[in-house]
Amino acid sequence: MQNRHAIFRLLTANTISSFAQGISLIAIPWYFASILNMEVFYVRAFTIITFFTFFLSLYSGTVIDRYSRKNIFLGINAVGFFVLTGASLIGYVNDGMPPWLIVSVLAFAVFTFQIHFPNLYAFGQEVVSKDKYGKFGSLIEVQNQAAIIFSGVFAVVLLPGQKENASSFRDMLGFRIEPWELHEIFLLNGITYFIAFVIISGISYKSHKEREVELGKVWHRLKSGYHYLKRHRSLFVFGIASHAVFVVMIIHGFYLINLYIDNYLKEGAGVYAVSEVLYSIGALFAGFFIRKIFDRNSPILGVIVLMSLAVIIFFTVALTKHFLIIYLFQFFLGISNAGIRVLRLTYLLTHVDNSVIGRTESIFNSVNISLRFILLSLFSLAFFSEGEHVANAYIAGGIFIAVATVIMLVNYFRMKHE
Repeated sequence: MQNRHAIFRLLTANTISSFAQGISLIAIPWYFASILNMEVFYVRAFTIITFFTFFLSLYSGTVIDRYSRKNIFLGINAVGFFVLTGASLIGYVNDGMPPWLIVSVLAFAVFTFQIHFPNLYAFGQEVVSKDKYGKFGSLIEVQNQAAIIFSGVFAVVLLPGQKENASSFRDMLGFRIEPWELHEIFLLNGITYFIAFVIISGISYKSHKEREVELGKVWHRLKSGYHYLKRHRSLFVFGIASHAVFVVMIIHGFYLINLYIDNYLKEGAGVYAVSEVLYSIGALFAGFFIRKIFDRNSPILGVIVLMSLAVIIFFTVALTKHFLIIYLFQFFLGISNAGIRVLRLTYLLTHVDNSVIGRTESIFNSVNISLRFILLSLFSLAFFSEGEHVANAYIAGGIFIAVATVIMLVNYFRMKHE
């Protein structure tokens, strides 16, 4: 693979920052649910963040297609260092973190995702030859999930409010690690942003794509991305419908799983952390093997199969009640979501021009966010946080993915006859 050194540096930096960020993103929802008992406040705050993310997502694509993708990565990590270390410093000074500050860190992480991943894909399309797009997508998924696995393992030890689980893990390790405060976890996250900045600053590469940079106003550049998708309607439908599992998975990961484990299963943080690790193991499996499984078939067909798997497991977890089921659910959700991401990315990198890939991905993300906002607004109703009613949210999620799967299937047959 050409530009091997650049790809290695990029994935190394991504792994390091993803590891600490993973601990932070596991800690924040659990902290609100189990330490502060502010689940409703958290989901409403997350809903508001999602609303503003819509506008940022539209703008991010125009930035990605306009400026150096390497410089964008440097900017993200520089800002991340100052935000996380600044929040941590406030926590140290006040001997604790107020809810508004924790939400601010969450908002930064969610906003960062809107530019980080589309930029990562666009940069990969620049530095990787066309015949290696599938391998590149798999590498991204493997490194990202490996980082999350380590995040989950460390979360078992570091998360506050779960000393029994942490003690058991310490006994296996043979030495003692005290649980960390949230501001200490944020400091670790800030330091990894700085390390990633240093690694990325040393990247040099030769582009495989001659990119025609559009210099007009932001609105005109965004319209160019929309008109590109309008000329490729089947691609437009694929890009939106194939996001369905990710839409529900984000809500599940940031909110529903906490209610499910806490209110429905009556289990503790250990089950939550282990389930996160199992999700990543499933995603790792997809990263290593999903291209081999669907190598001789259309990636679109592979996406349809994996979406169908997601429908089955969402209904299963809603209609059963045992902590082992959430483990199996997380494992197969990891396979489904990560497998779709690999196949989806391979297809988009192959069929979308590098000069507009940032804007097309931002349009897909904006539709994704709109759908996520609607579902979050629904699930933020007090009904879903009371008793065992969270199971109904998983039924609704399964129906949502099933509808998207039917749309994908119809679009697939239409594309075959074009």
